[in-house]
Amino acid sequence: MDVQHITTDGKTTATVDSLLRATPYPVILLNVTQQLTAWNAPARDLFALTGDTQPNLADLPGGDRLVQWLSGTQDTVEWALSEEIRYRPYVEPIGDREQPLGWVMLLRDMTERQRLVRSQAEYIRLISHDLRTPLTSVVGFASMLQQLLIGDELAQPRHFVNKIISGLNVLTGLLENIQDAGRFDPETGFYEMSRTMCDPGEIVQRIIKNYPMPADKPDLRVRVTIDDDVPVFAADTNMLERAVSNLFDNAVKYTPNGSAIDVHVQRSGDEVIIAVRDSGLGIPPEDQQRLFQRHTRVARKEFKKIKGTGLGLFIVRSVAQHHGGRAWVESESGQGSCFYLALPVVTRPTRQD
Repeated sequence: MDVQHITTDGKTTATVDSLLRATPYPVILLNVTQQLTAWNAPARDLFALTGDTQPNLADLPGGDRLVQWLSGTQDTVEWALSEEIRYRPYVEPIGDREQPLGWVMLLRDMTERQRLVRSQAEYIRLISHDLRTPLTSVVGFASMLQQLLIGDELAQPRHFVNKIISGLNVLTGLLENIQDAGRFDPETGFYEMSRTMCDPGEIVQRIIKNYPMPADKPDLRVRVTIDDDVPVFAADTNMLERAVSNLFDNAVKYTPNGSAIDVHVQRSGDEVIIAVRDSGLGIPPEDQQRLFQRHTRVARKEFKKIKGTGLGLFIVRSVAQHHGGRAWVESESGQGSCFYLALPVVTRPTRQD
């Protein structure tokens, strides 16, 4: 029998039987006490279920994590009993959502999709690496040419070279974000995290000091505040630098010339929080939750001339997730936005995380 039911009255419905048979992924039905009442053949094979048992969800192999999905407390996106096959659980209540009669749990096999995504990420990594070498060479020669163009009679060619270097800097930034989005992705990335002791205040100040301010915003003001109690803690320095760079770059893009950007590094409990506040137009509430997704940008006519891939905040969130931290935004239309990166204070450096 490829569909198994265990009910109090011994009755089953043909509709449920048909749905369970037609589903190629493991499916289990649960009652209000989280006992299995029905399952299909893929679920039987996955959990080695037999017809004479009525186990609780927590009793299944890996069931403690499935219970977390049922309660909505699981923050990871995949579940697996082995490295070879990975699933994404989907849970739906039966009947009323507030007082359900039970739940349906479907485990979608993500193994093949993950292989394809990893293959695509590796391809992008190789292409990005091959592009970086000639791009670095072009930037270097353009910078040397810029230094040779001195004097009023060379003002026009110097202007052209400045435009070339500005465009190359944009391309370099886009390339870095494409690489980072692929390797830092919590689901498909291949980056091996390494924690070392670092000073978040020093990192923030250094990145802002070396940031190439756009020529069309000469009057942009930047105010940096580092609280005295901000600790040195263990984090992946490379990831933290990339997250801070993207937060500050985002603020520069959306803050008009003559306005200010405020950067604040503070300790709050067991976290270090980096806050970057811009003086832009603000973000509507319906767009705020989507901002940290890949390739997401706010659709406003005022932003059409602002270049970007929609990867910067995705990278910030990925860095936060790798560290067990958080990333969020607070904003009101017309009042600017404040983006936050909160990382737990870890005192133990590790070679890999």
